[in-house]
Amino acid sequence: MSDFLSGISSINSATPIQSVGAVSQPLTEETKKKLESYGIDTKDIKTENEGQKKLKEVESAQQNQQAGQAGQLQQVQPTQQQQDGSMSLLIHNVKELASDTGVSVGYKLDIEKVLNDIKTKIQDIKNQNPTNEDEKAKAASFQYRYETLNNEYLRKKSSQNMLTGSLQGLAAYNMAMIK
Repeated sequence: MSDFLSGISSINSATPIQSVGAVSQPLTEETKKKLESYGIDTKDIKTENEGQKKLKEVESAQQNQQAGQAGQLQQVQPTQQQQDGSMSLLIHNVKELASDTGVSVGYKLDIEKVLNDIKTKIQDIKNQNPTNEDEKAKAASFQYRYETLNNEYLRKKSSQNMLTGSLQGLAAYNMAMIK
């Protein structure tokens, strides 16, 4: 039995062992085309192993980037839903102030126009009876409510413009990544 074991050890020492994949293959045309499609210069990549490693890095980075963008979109969507709800409240409050000041609101609501009409009506109230304290207090109350609603409207409009700009930028980036 010891002769058997010594025979095996002599075979192992006499036979050179080559690990699978240790032989370097030149970069294949297929891998080269894939790398170039990602915009990677292939001059410094000589072997298939190097090319495959670089492909994995690029594809992993791209997947991480896409996952990050999906996360950003998921964060944007609840904000949009919240804005829709608070926009309804803003519209309700603008209609209420319009009613209190005597401004008519048409079937098709244009908040900006209604707010401008309310501002004009408040100025008319101030000018009609400048000495009447009750009218002055009423105009001051309307003015405060108007300024609060107008500022809220301008904030919402600015937020919507920023959101639209962000989404347009994201779309442009995605289109550039596709090309």
